[in-house]
Amino acid sequence: SGSAQSSKESKVSFKVGGTLTRLNVKVGDLVRSGQLLAKIDQTDYSVQYQQSVANNKSSETQIQSAKSQLVNSKPTYQRIEKLYENNSVSISEFEQAKSALELAEASYNAALAQANAAEKQVESAQNQVRYSNLLAPFSGIITAVMVEENELVASGTPIATVSAMGKPEISVGIPEVFISKVKKDQMVNVVFSSLPDQTFTGKVYEVGFSSLGGSTYPVTVRIDRPTKDIRPGMTADVRFFFC
Repeated sequence: SGSAQSSKESKVSFKVGGTLTRLNVKVGDLVRSGQLLAKIDQTDYSVQYQQSVANNKSSETQIQSAKSQLVNSKPTYQRIEKLYENNSVSISEFEQAKSALELAEASYNAALAQANAAEKQVESAQNQVRYSNLLAPFSGIITAVMVEENELVASGTPIATVSAMGKPEISVGIPEVFISKVKKDQMVNVVFSSLPDQTFTGKVYEVGFSSLGGSTYPVTVRIDRPTKDIRPGMTADVRFFFC
């Protein structure tokens, strides 16, 4: 004996926290991949994004200023270097020009590093805004909703459960005296207590290597031609045939 389950199931949650301002689904709704399921207040995240964009523009201005300084410092240093080689300027003047060039190069490199960090901040802030929208990871049906609108939810808090509409699976526990006889792709028959007049064929999909904590081992069976009448949670009898 076992129970039906979806071949793919996901408890979806936000990557960021906030107040749930919109909940677009209820139990039983069909959803498509990428569909908006829920939304949290993104006001603070939008402000952070705008600030990061402004900081990025400021860093670009600093790069241009540092670059201009560097461009002006190079010919000055080269001119004084030649004069120094001809003993036309003192060593202090040469050192001063050299220090100015090194300072300009350091300022330019620092400006580039700051701009790179600012770009990453923009990307991070943009992600925060995007994460305030919860999208369906795949097409399926909503089998559970754990929250309501206007609730304050933390990142990682389950919002809803999405179950795939593909081939359903049956999870059963096989006694240890028979587990060695169960093989992957082995044919089985499946009968649901709620559908007593129908017998379905299936195949063994997974055979557990370790026990469930007792003397039984987990085995997963997939039905070959399921109908829409089969739903997650339905009890079923799986019949194995051993030679």
